[in-house]
This record gives sequence, C-alpha cells and structure tokens, in this order.
Amino acid sequence: MDENQVRALIQELLGEHSTILWKELLIAALNSPVILLLVTAFIIWLLRKHLLKFLSSRDIEIGWGDKQIKLSELSNNIDQELDPVKEQIDMLKQELKVLSGRGKPEQLEKETKSKESEEEIKKRINKALSTSKYRWRSIDSLAKLSLASKEEVLEIIGADSSIVLGRGKNGEELAKFKHR
Repeated sequence: MDENQVRALIQELLGEHSTILWKELLIAALNSPVILLLVTAFIIWLLRKHLLKFLSSRDIEIGWGDKQIKLSELSNNIDQELDPVKEQIDMLKQELKVLSGRGKPEQLEKETKSKESEEEIKKRINKALSTSKYRWRSIDSLAKLSLASKEEVLEIIGADSSIVLGRGKNGEELAKFKHR
C-alpha cells in the first residue's frame, strides 16, 4: 500500500465514523440536561443583541387575525373596558341584596333626601372617581352614586378640568381623573 491509498482509507474511515460520532453526540446532548442547557445558553449568547433589542422595546405589538394592539396601550384599554363591567356587577350585587332584604334601597335614600347642592354632588362624584377599585366609571353609575341625574353629572364633570371623559366600545360614556 502506498501513502495515497493509506490517506484515502483513513479519510474514508473517519468520514464514516465522524457522522456516526456526531449522531451519537447529538443523541447524548438531547438526553443530557446539562449539555442542553449549555447549548441553549450558547444560542442565547449568540442572539443577545437581538434579544435585548426586542425586550427593551416598549412597543411590542401583538396581532391576531386583522387586529393588532401594542402592549403599551393594552393596560389603559383593558381598564377602560373592564371597569364599567366590574362596576355593573357590583351594582347588580347591591340590587340583589336589596331584593333579598339585606340592604337599603338607593331609591328610598334618593327620595328621602332633598335637592342636593352642586358642591355635595361634586364631592360624591370625586369620591366615586377616587376609589382605587375602578379607574373608569360610567356616567350612569356616577349619577346613581351621587344621587343626581345623568345630565347634572355631565354638567359638573364638563366644568371640572381634572376629569376626563371617554367612551367605551359599547358607546357608554365613561369618566376618570386625568392623574389616574
């Protein structure tokens, strides 16, 4: 055998064994959590710039179908949509208590009180808006809580620059303090 034949034989043997060796190493890596962790860490290290850019971006956009929303807008939108629903549920709970005889109906309270001054109504509106339970309140519930008509509440809110008016997806008028 000459030198060229020996080299060809070695390359042929190494070629066959190297693919077998790589296959065995790959199977061992998948079975070993330590090696899998190291491979994952290496991939993360390789992609660190892209990952940091992605994670530091505050305008991550989520899309489904033809709709898209940015995460920075998500919190305000959720509060604006869910607070009136939570509020209606609480009102229904109060009405159920009244119907079951465990609470005092607001209608009786409203009828027994005389016409309130605008300042007293405004105090009750501010109290309702400042509760930590809801950021957005519907005008209807503010009217109930302040023992005033919807028109009176809208007039008082319109004159107050610290209160913002909005509209829910169902068209319901909403209000909140600017600073909340």
